[in-house]
Amino acid sequence: MMFKRRFYGAFLLLGFLSTSCGIYSFTGSSLHPDVKTIEVKNLYNNSGGGPPYLDQSLTQDIKDYFQQNSKLALVNGNGDIQLEGNITSYSTSPIAPTTSANGAPPTASSMRLTLIVKIKMVNTKDETANFDKDFTAFRDFPADRSLQDVEKELIREMNKKLAQDIFIETVANW
Repeated sequence: MMFKRRFYGAFLLLGFLSTSCGIYSFTGSSLHPDVKTIEVKNLYNNSGGGPPYLDQSLTQDIKDYFQQNSKLALVNGNGDIQLEGNITSYSTSPIAPTTSANGAPPTASSMRLTLIVKIKMVNTKDETANFDKDFTAFRDFPADRSLQDVEKELIREMNKKLAQDIFIETVANW
C-alpha cells in the first residue's frame, strides 16, 4: 500500500512539473503566454567590413536559434516579438604583443576578430521587455594565419554566440 502511494505521489508530482503555464519552459524561456510569433527582419551590414554573406548568415542563424529553442512561430510581418538591427562593427586587432630582438617593434602573436551587432527588440505584448542594445562576439586566431584562412569558421562561431545572447536577452529575461 505504501508503494502505491509513493508511486501515485511521484506520478502526480511529475505530471505537475511537466505541465507548463506557458510562462516558463525547460529551455529557459519566460515569455508571456500570449507571445506566439517572432519576426526577424534582415540585418544590414553597416560596418564597412566583412564578407558579403555576413548579414544574411547572421540573420539566418538568429532565426534558426529561435526555431530550435522556442515554440515561437517565425513570421514575415507583425510578429508578437520583432527583431531588427544591423552589424555596426567588423574588425581585427592585434592582441598578445611579443617583444622583438634588436630594438624591432613588438609584434602580435594573436589577432582578434570582433563583430558587434545592434539589435532592437519590440515585444508587442509586453512593452517593458523592449530593448535596443549592442551585442558583441569575438574570436582569437594565430597571427601567423591569414584572416581569409580562418574567417568562415570564426564567423560561424561568433554568429552562434550572438544568436544565443540575443535569444537570452529576448526571451529569458535573465
